[in-house]
Amino acid sequence: MDADVLVIGCGAMGSQATWQLASRGKSVIAFEQFYPGHDRGASGGDTRIFRTIYGEGPEYVPLLLEAQKRWRELEELSSQELLTFTGGLMIGPEGSEFIEHLRACISEHDLPHETLSLDEAKQRYPQHRYLDHDVVILDPQAGYLRPERAIRAALKVAAGLGAQIHTECRIAAIKPIDGGVEVRTASGDRYTAPKAVVTVGPWILELFPEYRRYLSPRRLIQPWFLADDPGRFSPDKFPIFCRREADANFSGFPSVDGGMVKTGPNDTYDSDNVEAPEQLSRTTPLDDISPITRQITTYLDGISGPPARVTNYADAYTVDLHSILGQPRKDLPVFVMAGYSGHGFKLASAMGVIAADMMIDGRSSLPIDHLLIDRFDFSATAAE
Repeated sequence: MDADVLVIGCGAMGSQATWQLASRGKSVIAFEQFYPGHDRGASGGDTRIFRTIYGEGPEYVPLLLEAQKRWRELEELSSQELLTFTGGLMIGPEGSEFIEHLRACISEHDLPHETLSLDEAKQRYPQHRYLDHDVVILDPQAGYLRPERAIRAALKVAAGLGAQIHTECRIAAIKPIDGGVEVRTASGDRYTAPKAVVTVGPWILELFPEYRRYLSPRRLIQPWFLADDPGRFSPDKFPIFCRREADANFSGFPSVDGGMVKTGPNDTYDSDNVEAPEQLSRTTPLDDISPITRQITTYLDGISGPPARVTNYADAYTVDLHSILGQPRKDLPVFVMAGYSGHGFKLASAMGVIAADMMIDGRSSLPIDHLLIDRFDFSATAAE
């Protein structure tokens, strides 16, 4: 065998898995079809939100707290600033599922928070336009991550521990062999190991087409808007935020460049589906930008539209918007991590721990039951 573990894909999850495995003394060969910190998958865009009071459900909170610890550990090992706390405003209608999930997170995990009255919110954070029915919750353990920098940091630390990182190396096939797994690169090279981790983001269908019933690559639109007064949107005055209203679902960041504010939709639609990531257009039609601009300029004061910059990325979305973790076939000793549905980067450092746990112990102490592959019947799909 060439290594203890092969890691296929070195984006958000793969970089962290490579680091965690190498830190536990395992020999690792990792493969990246582009280069560390590239802009073609789901991890581009300079900033990603981190939060612990989580509208997607309280079952994520232990993973987020683990992720926070691991991000700080990676910062120390790499001497890089990766996670900046600004606090986080969560805004939504009283009685909505979003607000109820936030309250469940706070209650079940005793999370620090502030619930602001509308008058307090208007005074402290006047950049938002609030509705009479809004609930405003401040998460002090929220901020933003630097995704490209974090990926490179994890792989650099892993390489320092002995991991081999093969860049510009596309994997063409994975197959079981006696005692393990073999991967074949597009150039014909072959590598073997007892086990493998597969974290290829929206390219997952190239290796596991049976996932198509439950997962699809989609376009993510990330716009940057000019601030009329950039000082009002600096990190010390404008926390990251997530907002869900009847006619709006979007998130945003403070201005990290001193001029523009990155803020855009959380929703994706069937019209955003792409057959393959390579088919994703990097140009956003004006008809797609106009509704985003109306949403942002309606609910934020001091933002001028249309956006000055728009970038499209690809991610894999599952039908229930929760990721898929597990072994896709009994005869193939691989652990797949896919379908993060636009909210995975904050969890990536915890996912690296989970990947290492599964490769070494066959189980993880972190709670992942809600993400396991068993909730979908892939055997039926493969038989069709």
